[in-house]
Amino acid sequence: MDNHRVRNILGLVRGLISQSAATAIDIRALVESLDHRIRPLARAQDLLTSSDWTPPPLHSLLSAEIETYGKVEDRLILIGSEVMLQPRAFTPMALVVHELVTNARKYGALSVPGGQITVTTSSDEIGNVSVTWVETGGPAVTAPIRKGFGTTVLAQVIPFELNGTSTPRYHTLGYCFDIILPAAVAQCVERPADVQQPLDEGIAASPADIKRLVSRCLLVEDNLFIAVDAEDLLRSLGAESVVIANSVTGALTILSTQAFSFALLDVSLGPENSLPIARYVKAHSIPFAFGTGYGEDLTMGDALADVPIITKPYHRVSMLKALEKLIVPNAVAPEHGRCSM
Repeated sequence: MDNHRVRNILGLVRGLISQSAATAIDIRALVESLDHRIRPLARAQDLLTSSDWTPPPLHSLLSAEIETYGKVEDRLILIGSEVMLQPRAFTPMALVVHELVTNARKYGALSVPGGQITVTTSSDEIGNVSVTWVETGGPAVTAPIRKGFGTTVLAQVIPFELNGTSTPRYHTLGYCFDIILPAAVAQCVERPADVQQPLDEGIAASPADIKRLVSRCLLVEDNLFIAVDAEDLLRSLGAESVVIANSVTGALTILSTQAFSFALLDVSLGPENSLPIARYVKAHSIPFAFGTGYGEDLTMGDALADVPIITKPYHRVSMLKALEKLIVPNAVAPEHGRCSM
């Protein structure tokens, strides 16, 4: 990633902070708002880097966002051509899709059983791409009285960043949102017949099994804030104890004196990697998973090929899938990327 792109992302994060702070009623609300908006940016970057910065599909972005809410994929209907987004369009679209899915979850079709979202895509004679989001089966909707940051994102990001248009429609039967993307930033292509795969068939492992597996965790992570976030997530899944180490030496020392039921290992630990820890926990039959912030395929060699890999930022669904893989060997492992060791 070049310096210009890094500056743009940092500038975007700075804008998210200032805009979220302007409407947050307290610190807790600010943290939650930022967390919900920065996570989709990280997922978008993962999708971009995993495709080597080639145009990624809009449907992948929709699937990744829907997946964060668990088993609701059967309520998303995709009609029309696949839309391939140019890399510069992916981050703005990630913000817009996140707001659409969040609103649907809170107030719209995904807030009630039986609600559905239909996304229809097409292109015109000069290649401009039309994306129509239609919610049905949810509560009646009306135009918001107060315009918050989310409303601003939906109204302004696509015109400002991509020179396109975005138009909300508040119908009694459900919320609709119309997007026009210029051909310079998006193209329609034929969608493979089997592209619409379930995002999550449900977690086969029981909550009791999950809780038993994570009861005593070793968390190896060299970034304090990621470690704290991961600890909170593990505790929400039932962990009674989470011990954090930020180096290979520290982790091996802890392992020599304490017993663990599960270990989550950050692949890259500054100038070293977590392979020595992985070999130790494998030799001592401690279930473990790798975590990575890289969006490329992670190749660990045949000896560790069956170890689940979780892409950062950690979120509940991907963590549950990794834990399920350890409990139910035939379960589908979470999507993961590649990173050089």
